[in-house]
Amino acid sequence: MLKNEKEQEMQINQILNIVKIASFSFPAIAFLQYFSNYYTYSGYFYKYGLLIIFVLLIILIIYLLSTILKSRHFSYLKKWIDPFIALFIAFLSVMLTGSYESQYKFLFLFVIISSSIECSMKVNLSIAGLSAVIIWGIDLICAPKMEVNTYFESDIVLACAFLIISWTIGYYVDLRKKHIESLKDMVNIDGLTGLYNHRYFYDYLSKQISESKNDGSDLSLLFIDIDNFKCYNDMYGHPKGDEVLRIIAGIMKKTVSSKAFIARYGGEEFTIVFPKTGEALAIKEAEKLRNAVQEYIFEGEENLP
Repeated sequence: MLKNEKEQEMQINQILNIVKIASFSFPAIAFLQYFSNYYTYSGYFYKYGLLIIFVLLIILIIYLLSTILKSRHFSYLKKWIDPFIALFIAFLSVMLTGSYESQYKFLFLFVIISSSIECSMKVNLSIAGLSAVIIWGIDLICAPKMEVNTYFESDIVLACAFLIISWTIGYYVDLRKKHIESLKDMVNIDGLTGLYNHRYFYDYLSKQISESKNDGSDLSLLFIDIDNFKCYNDMYGHPKGDEVLRIIAGIMKKTVSSKAFIARYGGEEFTIVFPKTGEALAIKEAEKLRNAVQEYIFEGEENLP
């Protein structure tokens, strides 16, 4: 990963943590307001101190539960855990502070902003839509019967703001991710053949060797050199030689297993890494590739040895 990308990720995580802290802090105020209105305790400490401790403990338990569920055993739930917990807390805060009259409906914005930064466009739009449905449902179900439901009408604007904010932030995040991927391609991809380059090959190989040692799996490495390539370049020129390199790169992509890692090692040399593959199967893949190259008719090959 590029150094600049790491720094950007740290900055984004800082913003995300601030938003998450706010999404937990404001509901704590709402809970304190609810308890202080409906329950009385003797003494200042019991009335406020214990309430604060109680609310903070609830938030801590929710955070720990979220952390446990985000472990590898529940990785398929990871992208939904934080948004749904935050949605539930926002919903509870609104219901405890007047439901349709609550001044805490803005809490859904913190959920939408954090999910827009952290999750995919599909997830964050779903969260925004669910937030809109929740506040509309509260207005329609909890508000007293009236000829014109003014609470519902006013919250239409808020719900539209949810969707616009979600789409805007999500779209920007997607653009940023695509830009980072394009920068990675510029650094890791060989411009001539479209294969991975020499530098990234060593990064990938080191990672695969480490994983192979840890889980005891096989790992095979194939080196490829084009016969008589220097002679071909001298006879037909470098543009024709570059075309041969592109053709062979295409043959390799079509011929070898999709799980293999293909890279241009340098000049007319290529390399293929076969994760979790033994020697016998790697030799079969190598022979299949050799036959594919041999069967292809290259321009001017009749004049070479």
